Amino acid sequence: MSEKPDRNGWKFMDYTERIFLIICTFLLFVLVVDVFTKVLTRYVFKIGLIWPDEVARLVFIITVFLGSAICVRQDNHFAIDLMPQNIPLKYKYMIKIFTLFCIFISGILLLLTGIPFSL
Repeated sequence: MSEKPDRNGWKFMDYTERIFLIICTFLLFVLVVDVFTKVLTRYVFKIGLIWPDEVARLVFIITVFLGSAICVRQDNHFAIDLMPQNIPLKYKYMIKIFTLFCIFISGILLLLTGIPFSL
């Protein structure tokens, strides 16, 4: 976990992260119940429901995006470490800035290309 500066401005981000964690936990519970309902109705009651598939897909997508926001905030996101660990701190900082910039650009591209699909 990364060290956060001791500033009052971070309290809002801490509360937001906490809310995202609570939402992700709730959505994971909803996903488990939804998949269990789908399996139960299909194989026990021999009724094919359509809505659990859509709910599972939507809940999974929301959970992935909120979870990725939490991981970026905690500096736990998936990364491939190709550079040696003994490079100077200045270069590590530049690489971290570049990585965060790439994540930001990827998010903007996802947003811009996803808007037409939501309309």
